[in-house]
Amino acid sequence: MFSFLRSFGLKAAIAAGAIVSSGFSPPTLPPWAGAIAAADRAPAGEPDDSILVLLSEERVAVQTDGTFRIRQRYAARILSPGQRRLSYEFPFNRDASTAAARAWHLPPVSASAEGPEPVEVHIDESSSTGRLMRRVELQDLREGSLVFFEFETTVRPALLTLSKRFFEDAPVAVARLEVSIPPGWRMRHTWLRSEGPEPAESAGASVWELSDLPAPRRTRGGPSPSARAPQLAINLIPPADARVATPAVPDWRTFSSWYEDLARGTDRVTPEVETLARSLGRPGESAPATPLGRIVAAARHVRDHVRYVPPGRGGGISILPRPAAETLAAGQGDCKDMGTLLRAVLASAGVRSYPLLVHAGEPDTLAEDVPAWGFDHFVVAVPLPPGASIPAHFAGAILHAGELGPMLVIDPTDGDQAIGSLGASLAGRRGLLVAGSAGRLVSLPEAGPSSHRAERRVEAELLPDRSMAVTVRSRLLGRHAASARRAWRASRDARRRGAWAEAASVWPRAEVVAYEAEPETDDGAFEETVRLRVAQADLPDLRRPLSPRAAGLFHLAGGPARPAGRRSSHPRSVRYEVALRGVPPGFVASGAWEGREQGWSLRSEVSQDRRSVRATWDAVFAEELLSAEAVPAPDELWSAPVLAATVAAHPAR
Repeated sequence: MFSFLRSFGLKAAIAAGAIVSSGFSPPTLPPWAGAIAAADRAPAGEPDDSILVLLSEERVAVQTDGTFRIRQRYAARILSPGQRRLSYEFPFNRDASTAAARAWHLPPVSASAEGPEPVEVHIDESSSTGRLMRRVELQDLREGSLVFFEFETTVRPALLTLSKRFFEDAPVAVARLEVSIPPGWRMRHTWLRSEGPEPAESAGASVWELSDLPAPRRTRGGPSPSARAPQLAINLIPPADARVATPAVPDWRTFSSWYEDLARGTDRVTPEVETLARSLGRPGESAPATPLGRIVAAARHVRDHVRYVPPGRGGGISILPRPAAETLAAGQGDCKDMGTLLRAVLASAGVRSYPLLVHAGEPDTLAEDVPAWGFDHFVVAVPLPPGASIPAHFAGAILHAGELGPMLVIDPTDGDQAIGSLGASLAGRRGLLVAGSAGRLVSLPEAGPSSHRAERRVEAELLPDRSMAVTVRSRLLGRHAASARRAWRASRDARRRGAWAEAASVWPRAEVVAYEAEPETDDGAFEETVRLRVAQADLPDLRRPLSPRAAGLFHLAGGPARPAGRRSSHPRSVRYEVALRGVPPGFVASGAWEGREQGWSLRSEVSQDRRSVRATWDAVFAEELLSAEAVPAPDELWSAPVLAATVAAHPAR
């Protein structure tokens, strides 16, 4: 990155603010930017670094009425000639007003010039890119250019909380947050994801500062760098007699009650919603009679018939849902709109439900003792009907909420997941169950290997004319099913051709007779069947189905190559089964193999009875992350059980 010694002078100048060394103070740069320009000694970055952030600073002055006056300053040096432009985003919505928005470009010193003249960029309304964010871009930059941004806004926040992530997707010399509060106010804070410094007091403000942050490095299959960046949560509490329009939420129960009151009425049942609830059921079927059946039918309808539209950029989800009737009429909405419509349909059927706020994009955004807004997604939690028989495939989506009882978590925006299954972005996340004063932080369920299961059964029979009839049945659950449904929705023809090609790779001379698929069965599985005929089958054709590698499940066991470092995946299980009938005399197949280590197990067995052969191959990966050293490479996983089975064509003894 850049050395501490080389950046020390720069940090001293940043701390000094307006102190600028004599002989270098471009007249159009503000004092804070001039100080940085004067002290900068162009610290070097790594070859992959295109910019170095010299300063990322945010100052929040809390006013007695609960509004925030925010000043943001940002300075960076361009390190790469390919970095011709640089942009900066700052929040701007209907509850904010901009007092100042400025940017400067200081070109690098050239041999023929006494000194560069900074260029000030004037920002107007044309820079707005949406109600929640403005993006300002500087162009025609060069290696060695210095760029500066400064914004001042007044914001009326929804809550008296702050959440600050120290991340710029580049190496950072100094990152700073300053917060000042009125007399009599209290402020609580906590660090998320990693330990951070306690605040220093400076001119009546609490200051958190991090120095020499390295450039984020991405790892294959690992979490994004921003999801690992330090994050600070701050909760502000005014005195009891303060006249503040913005609500304070000193604990999560208060937070829950606030959101429930805010969204009250949006899930109102209208005649249109009642009509929809009465009509629910699959084509040709009457409306489900059981409470659990009505829950699943309502969730499927909203998921499949309301188009998901992502919320505006820059602010995560907006806080207030649209009324359910509006979403139903529009036929589209974002996560909170679709969730609220589902809650209204369920209410019409006499089923109670609760909003569940989570952060699907990043983990560890909530603190137990310092409430702050850390959500970007809205799902629905539905109490399980008392005495109902709960299908086994629901296990990965059942939330245990203390005295509120077990609940089924439903994400109606995820068209790939079956009802009763959760996507990878939700499993294990912390969230706020909004239930008035009974609301609480909860952990969303993490499904075990049986919930993410791939099964493939091959039934092959050698016929008297020496041709072979083969049926390949696949059954996928959980995330395996979600992946298959995603491909099916994108192109049914492509999915069908892929299944044919997979069969042809095992039996090159095979003719595909039929293909069938059921994208979502009653238990949430994706089922697929391919029937084919192999003309004049010989010994290799009989051996092939006994090799699980030829079964097309290779990628489900870990991928084509051993990844470096940690393997990012999910708990899952794979089963491959073969039933081979009509084998000729002299064909012998037998053997067994078993391997087990921490986090995974594998068992394979081949047996024979007269002219029939049965083979099974079962693998279970029980942990979310496994080191590359802990699990054999996929080639080893496949070859060991194959080699353990003796498959030959010689007279039986």
